[in-house]
Amino acid sequence: MFQGSEHVGDQQHFKLVTESGGSVNGTTNRDRTNYYETVPANELEKMLWLESDRMGFLLDAVSQRKFEIQRDTVKNERAQNYDNRPYGLVQETLSASLYPPTHPYSWPTIGYVEDLNGVDVDDLKAFFLRWYGPNNATLSIGGDIDVAKTLEWVEKYFGDIPAGPEVKTADKWPVTLDANRFVTLEDNIQQPMLVMTWPTEYPGADSRVALDMLASVLGQGRNSLLYQELVKPGKVLSASAYQDCAELACNLQVYVLGNQGQSLQSLRKDVMGVLASLKTRGIKADDLAQVKGSAEASAVFGLQSVHGKVAQLASNETFYGEPDRLAIWLDELDDVSTGEVEAAFDRFIWNKPSLSLSVVPVGKTSLAAAAPNFSPVRAKTDGNADTGDASLALRETPETFDRSVVPKPDSAVTVKVPKLYRAKLDNGIQIAGATSDETPTVTVHLILPAGSLMEPEGKNGLASLTADLLAEGTTNRTSEAIAAELDRLGSSISVSASSRGTTISVSSLTKNLEETLTLAGDMLFHPKFDEDDFERLKKQALESIQFSHQTPQWQASQARRHVLFSDPWHALPSEGTLETLGALTVGDVKDFYARHYTPDSARLIAVGDIDKSTCCRVLTAWQNGKGSLQRHRLKP
Repeated sequence: MFQGSEHVGDQQHFKLVTESGGSVNGTTNRDRTNYYETVPANELEKMLWLESDRMGFLLDAVSQRKFEIQRDTVKNERAQNYDNRPYGLVQETLSASLYPPTHPYSWPTIGYVEDLNGVDVDDLKAFFLRWYGPNNATLSIGGDIDVAKTLEWVEKYFGDIPAGPEVKTADKWPVTLDANRFVTLEDNIQQPMLVMTWPTEYPGADSRVALDMLASVLGQGRNSLLYQELVKPGKVLSASAYQDCAELACNLQVYVLGNQGQSLQSLRKDVMGVLASLKTRGIKADDLAQVKGSAEASAVFGLQSVHGKVAQLASNETFYGEPDRLAIWLDELDDVSTGEVEAAFDRFIWNKPSLSLSVVPVGKTSLAAAAPNFSPVRAKTDGNADTGDASLALRETPETFDRSVVPKPDSAVTVKVPKLYRAKLDNGIQIAGATSDETPTVTVHLILPAGSLMEPEGKNGLASLTADLLAEGTTNRTSEAIAAELDRLGSSISVSASSRGTTISVSSLTKNLEETLTLAGDMLFHPKFDEDDFERLKKQALESIQFSHQTPQWQASQARRHVLFSDPWHALPSEGTLETLGALTVGDVKDFYARHYTPDSARLIAVGDIDKSTCCRVLTAWQNGKGSLQRHRLKP
């Protein structure tokens, strides 16, 4: 689809978009394929011409050579992202183990190599003719557009393209399990992983939102049950839960990453213990308040970009026939009750059969949660794809105008750059800001001169460890209390270290900015720096670098550092090594904080639904509050 069509030359699709100052890509999942461009508004007509040409005039430009090039590309992508990536085959194995071989979700979107080898360009053409008709497409457009003119262009470029074969809405196909299934996957990894999956229903079911909330209470965030009962005590490296929903079926998944050599049998017992504690304690009103606030804010933040708006319109139209379904979803979110979440837990999870996938290092199947009792069966290609005679008939699009003429930019585009304002706090922090009122949100970045380049020699990883420890509670609040309040507000605070600085990032709904900054100030001005928290984070960091250092990407970046820096110290990774991290103490953290978490040379950037006077008032009050930034030094 990107290799050219009848009126677009080979390799010209990307070139035309990028020369217009835009970006272009496409994605495929189990239910749909998505093509999108983001360009200056005056290039819209050209994008409609490009998209319509490959919908109405693709096949004559497709050759066996182009097909083979793209097939090799897909095979390389599979090798890189699945076969040769740690844990890369997890989702593929889960799908094949959960769904019967006749179910379309039982095989991966990217396919199997032997199936890719077994098709040719005629199969591709048949697939295109079956599914790529305008009657099976949704076109969404957003941005700084003239609506009437846009609709005229859509009619001009797409109106003559003939419809394809009828496409009926697929029947929902949720699955069930009669008994617990245990599957083992050996992989080139160090840390074993357990994935437990329970089949649920489908996106439009009454249980959908309740199950989403259940997954969040179980395994999303610092206050989740899995984090509190497994991660924080150091029993596992990480744990999460979410409901994986596609058009035909959903399932609730729990992921737990163990420590090296850890038995997944005992780990599975720990997970079941968490579920038992949930059954005993139930879902509390505060649980829902936290996850609802976070979910609502995520929806609002997702509308900040033009791409986010257009993607949501397209998805809701495709799967629900309601492009503006966001309001309906927010009402459903607001209405879900603790009783409904508990009922969903009882109906789908508690004492119900599950699929347990044990991912273990090669040759260490003894670490598995249980002996395998199920072997996935792959579907066999029968060569009778759903094409039909009508699908194979080439549909001719009439040329009612000269489609070989590339549309020119509509008019000169005016870039509406927000006016930048500057200010300075009494303690010397420089402020730069801009007002953007498209969504009721504000983002603030405070950048402190506390990066890895400021670390003492031999203490690589100290900047990142210090930043991580700031999120572990203050002298006034526990980390759980901070996380709970952030979730209720729908806000986020993150602290991350780079080579030259540490950034405290705050994202908030405008109405909750002052409360969110209060929490950020407490984290920044009154860190607890607890010894137990430090030891736990250091242990996690040590395990994490062993995990990340297995990847080809990290190995390539490390080789690059060795080439660029003759100094062995600077050639070390910024996250540290087993030796440098292992030698760090909480005293090192306190000293680094005292030396470098200072307003000297600090910068603050604020962008969002807030004007200069309000921003300065809020930040001045924040600076003058209890535990304010001192002129030259922050005291630990």
